[in-house]
Amino acid sequence: WSSLFQFTTRFMSLLGPSISDDTVLKIQVALGCLCTYTEGAAVAQLYPYALRMVTTMNGPLDAAFYSGILNSCNYVGMMFAARWWAYCSIRWGNHNTLKFSLSLTACCLLTCAWVKSFPVLVGLCLLRGMLNGTYQLSRGNLRRSYLKRDLDDTRAFSLVSMASAASSMAAAAWSGITYSVG
Repeated sequence: WSSLFQFTTRFMSLLGPSISDDTVLKIQVALGCLCTYTEGAAVAQLYPYALRMVTTMNGPLDAAFYSGILNSCNYVGMMFAARWWAYCSIRWGNHNTLKFSLSLTACCLLTCAWVKSFPVLVGLCLLRGMLNGTYQLSRGNLRRSYLKRDLDDTRAFSLVSMASAASSMAAAAWSGITYSVG
């Protein structure tokens, strides 16, 4: 997302003086909303399938308890690694850190698709949360864009929060529909 923000800013500057700073900020807010929306949608996709996955891997005994563990692993990993991603962003730059995070998260997600063991899946979901720094890093980019222009970012972040809530509702609803069809 950092690269996308930088690309958008450079692209808009190539178009000449006809593109205002306000337009660039609006596009960056839209990209921040998109990042937040996709993050929530990716996490919520597991909700309706978790019980079936746990029952298949572990059996029906305490399946609800174990599906709760599976659903929370991503968030626990994100909590543990949030400060580490902030350190990496300061140390190596937001752009490099974001590329690193996206690459590792993609590898972890692909690996999760082929796992047949519940403890390994829980470990990979925890690792996926720890490797996923995109949410924090994209918000940091948006905040820097507003600070650089000495503008109030309250409206921008309220839109990003709305995108997060919308993704949680839409992804859970879509997951429920696909679960009932499949």
